[in-house]
Amino acid sequence: MKNFETKQLTRARQLGAMGLAVRVVMLVGMIVAGLNVGGCKPREVVPVVAKDPKLTVVSVVVERQTADGVALAITIDAENPNEEALPLMMARYTVKLDGGASVSLEESVHRTLPGSGTQKFVLTAALPLGKGETGEALWGRTCVVRGSVVYDPPGIVRRFLRETQVPAPTVSFHGKQVLEK
Repeated sequence: MKNFETKQLTRARQLGAMGLAVRVVMLVGMIVAGLNVGGCKPREVVPVVAKDPKLTVVSVVVERQTADGVALAITIDAENPNEEALPLMMARYTVKLDGGASVSLEESVHRTLPGSGTQKFVLTAALPLGKGETGEALWGRTCVVRGSVVYDPPGIVRRFLRETQVPAPTVSFHGKQVLEK
């Protein structure tokens, strides 16, 4: 009986992986078909694929400190190279202090980058201090931030991704900052 259940589970995983591949092939087919429809009349071409936004870590600042740890504010500058607005949905990131603590976080961004525009947003992180360490020991140390943000592509691609349950695209960011008073 156990062997039968294992075979069934393996088959279900194969079908799940195949289902994602089929959805991606369908997306490509719809894009190609959409580009070829329209006959002889000239028409406005709408870009089907959005360019990734550019994310830059601008600053990492100690917002608060207690005897147990520090709260950091990480400012990210987001630039949208597309003419259409891009909603930013979720950030997944890791903050590491050289020679010290590290923390991995997930945070809702809930920002919409204007078309051909920029916007700043702030992520937060709390890092514990080492045993016997004070907030003063942080000054001059390097803080490394790495992560990615899930965004919603514009137009028909957004609708197709939702209907076929293909994961939304992500864009990565990373940066180093020296903590200062």
